[in-house]
Amino acid sequence: MMIRRSMSFTTLEAAENFYYGYAGRIGFSVCKSTTSSNAHGLTRYTLVCSKEGKSNAIIPSSNTLSKIKRIPRNPRTRCKAKITFVVQDNIWLVPIWITSHNHLLAKPSKRRFLPTNRKIIPHTRNIIHYLEASNIAPSQ
Repeated sequence: MMIRRSMSFTTLEAAENFYYGYAGRIGFSVCKSTTSSNAHGLTRYTLVCSKEGKSNAIIPSSNTLSKIKRIPRNPRTRCKAKITFVVQDNIWLVPIWITSHNHLLAKPSKRRFLPTNRKIIPHTRNIIHYLEASNIAPSQ
């Protein structure tokens, strides 16, 4: 299911869960970016691709006191993909949604390793605990 700008959600949690699920299916990770609030609470909430922005990681050089830039493990590429949720009359709307990424997305065989897809649902967690209590080892 694709996100449409006319989509609405009853809670911010529902909107957030939907976008995290979408990102996991498409093949990218999500980070929280900015929020706005007023006296009544949160009014704007933005989620961005985890490769948004520029990495400023530096480490000291081993032989000098000068600092050199290191190559981060997950380099940021200034990706512009994002979604913004705005509340109007207790309904969360999607006024901004940018889908274009400037980097490769995770391959289908690797998507299960993304943080959004690494959650164990309560039903599966219960099965694991029952098997563990019965001394049944996991198999491959």
